Amino acid sequence: MQMSQLLYDGYLQNLNKRFEEALSEIEAHHNFEYGDEFEIALCKVFRRALPQMYGICRGYVVDADGMVAGDDIIIYDRARFPTLRALGDEDYARLEKIPIEAVYAYIEAKHTLELEGESRSSLTKAVDQLGKVKALCAKRLPVRPDEIGRYLSFESSLYQVTMPAGFPAMKNPMFAMIMARRVRLKPKGNLLTDPQQIRSELLSRPFPVDHSPDALILGESNIALPLIPTPDREQPRFVSPFFLFGQSQMTCLVTEGVSFGVGLCLLLYALDWIQLGVMPWPRIIVNGCAQPPMLSGGEIG
Repeated sequence: MQMSQLLYDGYLQNLNKRFEEALSEIEAHHNFEYGDEFEIALCKVFRRALPQMYGICRGYVVDADGMVAGDDIIIYDRARFPTLRALGDEDYARLEKIPIEAVYAYIEAKHTLELEGESRSSLTKAVDQLGKVKALCAKRLPVRPDEIGRYLSFESSLYQVTMPAGFPAMKNPMFAMIMARRVRLKPKGNLLTDPQQIRSELLSRPFPVDHSPDALILGESNIALPLIPTPDREQPRFVSPFFLFGQSQMTCLVTEGVSFGVGLCLLLYALDWIQLGVMPWPRIIVNGCAQPPMLSGGEIG
């Protein structure tokens, strides 16, 4: 069989190569068996790959009422939103808190993911942790399709704006992915190296949950991503990086050793789509005033 032509002179393959080279370089100075070290390494790799407008940190997403979730990698809008700890650049050792309105993506990072059991490194734990982050971020006000900019929207009675098939109904969904460098079946078990075996094991573990991962990267040759059934095709197809509950089918695929490159492209695709909304600035400002009622009618005196 003739190999298909590489797009953009091997753009995805080059991303994958850069990803693996960066991990290998960092691994020479860290012990990745410890979760924190692997998360920090991934933060450094993402920093090299993503445009500067995107902030990268480890920590929690937090809503206006102080509810928090997560503790792995967060991609956020640092051009408009400072982190709550206001740490220095490139400091990934300490955990930060990011307002849910500022979150683009959340990544559960596992150096070695266990497909069975409920340990800290298990697939069950990763899915549960990620689901809590998605549930908390789902509380933020949606950016509607008819919004043409922050604080501006079309008159709905005059214009009909719809989303493309396979995409969320709002413009500010968050993207959530599980990324593991290695996979094994159970704690202290042998590493799984056969991509077809990993695919078979993953197919036996569906994710019938509302706040499901949007993608999984399992080692160098296995991924899972959402497909959408379409009426004009016999097979579902990939159109969107987002998993839609009740519509998408999470499908396990084998890559040719470029799973990390695929993961980066999925993240970039999601970032290209997401348009974040606004913080509830009036509520925040009034909350900091000793006499909040003085602002309710526009009076100062």
